[in-house]
Amino acid sequence: MNAQTGLEGMKLLTLQPKATGVPFVFTPDLGGNLLYSRDLVPRLPDGIAPFGLSLTEKALGDLDRVTVETLAADFAQFLRKHWPDGPLHLAGFSFAGVLAFETARFLAKLNRPATHIWLFDTRVHRLHLPSAALKSPILELKCLLAHAAKRIFLRPSDPDTVLRSYRLLEIDLKQRPKAYWPTIRALHKALENYRPDPFDETPITLFRTKEPNPLLARPRHLGWDRLTPDNLRVVDVDAEHLTIMHAEASLETITDCLSQAVNSG
Repeated sequence: MNAQTGLEGMKLLTLQPKATGVPFVFTPDLGGNLLYSRDLVPRLPDGIAPFGLSLTEKALGDLDRVTVETLAADFAQFLRKHWPDGPLHLAGFSFAGVLAFETARFLAKLNRPATHIWLFDTRVHRLHLPSAALKSPILELKCLLAHAAKRIFLRPSDPDTVLRSYRLLEIDLKQRPKAYWPTIRALHKALENYRPDPFDETPITLFRTKEPNPLLARPRHLGWDRLTPDNLRVVDVDAEHLTIMHAEASLETITDCLSQAVNSG
């Protein structure tokens, strides 16, 4: 794996040094790394060259000022410098998918549009509570009830290690390496404060898990239809949220879709 240091403490990792073809860039997850991509990368079809954007110690040393928008703006500047033209795909799992979307939006502002955005079970949270309640009252009521139930009945013994916010996936830090805790806390806060603008210029494929979860209200498009109504494709995969990047069935579905996209140009 090769690395090239870029703007504002980020680096570009070459995930398959011998691969050639369309640049396919994974954005970092809540821990600031790319571990989620490790099972998909070896299975990517010919014609795709996988890369990853990773945060360096410099970036991680200034976490108090990190937002989704500032990260994405820096990513976009870096990617435009590295690939000033030609095809460019962005991809991310869960939080990393939000970064991929926002990076594509900033690339469009720089007149260097991305070719495609690939989201792996990423849910977007756009509306503040009053607007959300007016737009989808039944869905918002389910979200509120689920959130209240978790706070009342699933109260953790050590609340400082559990990140729980309305409409965001609960994260138990004790299940993650302790070295990642500061990064996860900062990026979770950034996601909580994130309010994306509509962006319909770049096609999006959303791979969505099918499992029913009574504690979560999961709309069909995971909120993306409000941001990109005309350029969104949803593909169901046979996996749960935490296994979508590792389960054999979901990996087959993902690679089939990627192969079709590459072959169609």
